[in-house]
Amino acid sequence: MGPGRVVREIRNKVDLYSASLYLLLLFGFYSRVQSLDQRRLWSDELFNVGVAKRGVFGIFGLPVQEEAALGPLDPMLLSLFTYFGDHAFIVRFPALLLGLVSIALIYRVGNAFFGRGVGLTAAFLLTVSLFHYQYSREARFYSLFVVTTLLSLYFLAQIAVRGKSGWKWWAAYALSAVLVSYSHLFGFFVLFSEWVFLGIVSVGVPSLGSPGRMKRRLGLPLIISIIAVFLIYLPVLPRLVAVVNSGGEFYTLNSQQSQMRPASLPAVVLKLSYNFSGGARWYLSLLMNSLFGVGLAFLVTRRPSLAFLSVWWLTAPFVVLAILQPSHFFAPRYVIFMLPLYLILVALGSGVLLSWGARAVTFAGSNRRSLSGSWEQGITVARVRATMESQHRDMNYF
Repeated sequence: MGPGRVVREIRNKVDLYSASLYLLLLFGFYSRVQSLDQRRLWSDELFNVGVAKRGVFGIFGLPVQEEAALGPLDPMLLSLFTYFGDHAFIVRFPALLLGLVSIALIYRVGNAFFGRGVGLTAAFLLTVSLFHYQYSREARFYSLFVVTTLLSLYFLAQIAVRGKSGWKWWAAYALSAVLVSYSHLFGFFVLFSEWVFLGIVSVGVPSLGSPGRMKRRLGLPLIISIIAVFLIYLPVLPRLVAVVNSGGEFYTLNSQQSQMRPASLPAVVLKLSYNFSGGARWYLSLLMNSLFGVGLAFLVTRRPSLAFLSVWWLTAPFVVLAILQPSHFFAPRYVIFMLPLYLILVALGSGVLLSWGARAVTFAGSNRRSLSGSWEQGITVARVRATMESQHRDMNYF
């Protein structure tokens, strides 16, 4: 058996996409577990651990004005690990595991929206993302927030893009929406964006078209899902009202934060894009944001409904925060839920450019072959004509 046949046999038996994803997960684990406990727990982590030590439902015993009660899911999960101690490695390990889950999930989400190539590229980008790396090594809610966001996006794609509108898919989406709402208060930005998108595609706006193989109207299942989310969120709702009435002290000012005022929005957006795109080198940030622009432009021309979802997803939080709470402060980590969709669009943009490049090379090759064939044909015709003219002269001579 020759080497070429061996390679073909391996390719037929091994799913290269799945194998590549497993390698990314191994690399993600290795890179994130290194020196996980090297840094001491900082104030927010210590507070989160203290809340987790109250037990699975101990967070509901906090004062109603306490902001931590607005995201009870992370302390509830962390409480299961505090039984083994409160060492930095132990309390940060759940965030690490959730970070790996998010790498696998972004592959599934990218695949559901745009295919396996985009999904695998997005998984690679999330694996090497410094922003995600940092917050998947902290005993805070950020890593969990990314996972629940990706879960809701996955079921959204299955319903609106893949056309799986059965009650099981809607139940799964409603459950994922509940998990998002229990991850943090900002989870409602995720749900608000998704609900507006589903409502619009359900009504059927001609200029936006359909996002995919949607089989029927989504109005009634969507309304039932929204009602279910708010009913299950009722235990946390009084705390939300208390925090809002007390002035909503969600933010603290430090050197890494910017004030969320309308005039500062451009600076906030620039800082956010810099963090999402890596933030290590300016040219890397420029490349990532350019690919993001290509991906978004592709959606505008080919799938405008998904372009609407992307733009609305990435702008709604800033618009709402600027209108409702202009005196608050902002840090990029608060909207870490935007990162997966940003990276998926970057992956889409890279795929679009690669596709255009492959078409250009194929077109150039076909033109070269055509020109070569025309050149050879022209030489043959010239030779035949010269021979015929020579024979004609010979005939005249005799």
